[in-house]
Amino acid sequence: METQIPQDAPAKKTNPLIIVAVIAGILLCCCVIGAAAFFMLNSNPLGNLTGGASDSSYSGRADELLRSDTMLAITGYEASAYGCETPTLAAGQVMIPPAQSSDAWVEVWTVDACGATHTYEVTFTPSPGGGTDYSVSPLDQ
Repeated sequence: METQIPQDAPAKKTNPLIIVAVIAGILLCCCVIGAAAFFMLNSNPLGNLTGGASDSSYSGRADELLRSDTMLAITGYEASAYGCETPTLAAGQVMIPPAQSSDAWVEVWTVDACGATHTYEVTFTPSPGGGTDYSVSPLDQ
């Protein structure tokens, strides 16, 4: 009986052009993903939710996060009631200040909404669990 000894298969030659193309494709994907991540981290797809209100036009007590959350609620209302998805906070002021730091307060906000001006009463109530709850009521229906 004859035993065959396997011969080494000839080495395949790798085309350097394919390697360069694969590396270029990977780099391109990394660049696209990096650019997308940069855009998402440095932009706000919902617009300027704090409305770009300068310190002089907003004299209320809400911090930037609370103003942003409140503007999300107002944006939802503006979109459904008036078709405006990009309202901005033009002004806001305290109308009823809290008697104590743990009490609710009321602010009146003026919002620029796609060429129209709308006014809202915003009630902020410190939450027993932490944070602040808010309710928004349009004043110019």
